[in-house]
Amino acid sequence: MLTTDELRALIAGGESDRVEFTVSTTNTDKFGEAICAFANDFPDHGQPGRLVVGVDDAGTVGGLAVTDDLLKRLGALRSNVNLEPLPAMTVQKHTLPGGDVAVVEVLPSDLPPVRYYRNPVLSEALATLGYVNAFGRGVVRAQDALRRNGNPEAEFTFDPTQVLATIRVGDGAASTDDDAECLATLKHYLSLMAMAHEARKPMFHLRAADGALGGHIYAVQDCFSDFEKLARAIAARCDVRMGADERPATLAGRRP
Repeated sequence: MLTTDELRALIAGGESDRVEFTVSTTNTDKFGEAICAFANDFPDHGQPGRLVVGVDDAGTVGGLAVTDDLLKRLGALRSNVNLEPLPAMTVQKHTLPGGDVAVVEVLPSDLPPVRYYRNPVLSEALATLGYVNAFGRGVVRAQDALRRNGNPEAEFTFDPTQVLATIRVGDGAASTDDDAECLATLKHYLSLMAMAHEARKPMFHLRAADGALGGHIYAVQDCFSDFEKLARAIAARCDVRMGADERPATLAGRRP
């Protein structure tokens, strides 16, 4: 969450690929596009993006009065503008000398690409028929990541009912398999961090009531598995026995 001084510095720095200004309180298309871009984090900053409502393109605070109703509407953007999977975001109000400002802070998604559908039916049809590359450029990013890690590019096979992606491990690929000091590898789970902070519980204990909906519940399951492997590795090093399966009952089911 931004402090007022940090917000002033953010506004003084102008718009960027992590900052979007707007004086509109009703342009849901612009809001949806900005939230989607921040969640996908194409430049791979690994940092939040911010939609600043109440500041014009020149960086001037526009005299907006941020009401409770506006804050609720901005918070509801997470699920009301056809974003999939749902991004992790927060909304806060600041009062500056020139007026109020609302800041929508969006964390990079653990499950990219995040897609924004102006017309969900039409967009999905175009993607299925192959008339667009990918809503979040996920294929391009995946190929770049594979090359950076020393792997060959993924291979795609298409037929009328499915797409098969084949990923091969190259000889030069980085690996921790032979590293005796590596106990486990963990993802950053940035979107789960925000939920866990708000719910005041570990990421792997999040539930639907905490905001872990849709694809996020699978991220919670993966998070639990990752930390369970780490715990078992530590226990083995310390010669401590653990139960066969200490997974909470609500996470024990298999994915569909």
